[in-house]
Amino acid sequence: MIALAILDNAFESEIKTVEQLLRTRVKAPRRSLHFWWKKEKLKTPVFRQAELSATGIQTSDVKALRYYTYLYYLQRLGFAAGFMQILCAYDIRRGTGEAVDGMYKYSQEMLLLDTLY
Repeated sequence: MIALAILDNAFESEIKTVEQLLRTRVKAPRRSLHFWWKKEKLKTPVFRQAELSATGIQTSDVKALRYYTYLYYLQRLGFAAGFMQILCAYDIRRGTGEAVDGMYKYSQEMLLLDTLY
């Protein structure tokens, strides 16, 4: 989500690309960075619907991505990847949980997973 917001230029920040974000180091004693939303972007959905235009399919500036559209694309992704079962949102969360399992203390893992979803 943060990468999409950066690509939309939604933050009041010096960071304008995902590469700049990945190269950024947080200085002690802080453990996080604060990103403030631009006022004109506060009502713009981060996940937006695709729509047909004169030049082809583009991302809408105002229409939020519907949950069932997200599920449809997620199922298509699972099919294209060759999964035996239908891919659902829970699978993404579970995979993320398994990826971070054991990397952090339990309390940090729970905080991470709560902020992801």
